[in-house]
Amino acid sequence: MPTNTTTANRTLEIVESTYVPTPCGKGMILRCLTQEIGGPDAGRLAKLDFTLEHADQRIQERGQRAFAALRRAVGVLDPEDSEELHWKEFRFPFSIEPRGAA
Repeated sequence: MPTNTTTANRTLEIVESTYVPTPCGKGMILRCLTQEIGGPDAGRLAKLDFTLEHADQRIQERGQRAFAALRRAVGVLDPEDSEELHWKEFRFPFSIEPRGAA
């Protein structure tokens, strides 16, 4: 079935972050609030979640790999606090679906 989904790379920066339990209670998530920089959507907010601890090892590994990619993208390889990631630009691919799709 064809889809109208497109992918666009956006420049973002993290403006806020919290470390919270997963909804299922089996792990911990680094929840990041980002804002888009430049372009027609400058200032638009988006959330990025990274599951850094989880009872299911596959979920945890996936989250840690994604978090490692973020750290490389912002140039902070070994942060002691998530605030060290704030206000640093990085590119992120978003999948965009037209409203009403799905």
